Amino acid sequence: MNLDVDTDANGTIQQRITYNTPGPFDVTVTLVVTLLEPPDTVVTGELDIDGANGRTTNPAKSFRLQTGARLDLGSWHLDGGDNVIVLRGQTEPARANTRLRVQLDASL
Repeated sequence: MNLDVDTDANGTIQQRITYNTPGPFDVTVTLVVTLLEPPDTVVTGELDIDGANGRTTNPAKSFRLQTGARLDLGSWHLDGGDNVIVLRGQTEPARANTRLRVQLDASL
């Protein structure tokens, strides 16, 4: 699954996305973040995934990327059912419409 996220007019990312795991079983997900556009941009941020019920299951992971770079954030264990992906960040310099892609691959 790919999630594309754009920054607001101030270059800020603030997204909260519900992710329902494929099936009722616990899964492991691998996350990769890519800064797609615009050129000559850096984004610093944090990604976290926890249970929709508020249960903290994983520590948040920080990242810093330049345009075109891909960063593997590793594997995370998720409970079956609803989870919440929270993505926060800021571009340097502040740029609207900066596009990040979060690639999420799940396995049992």
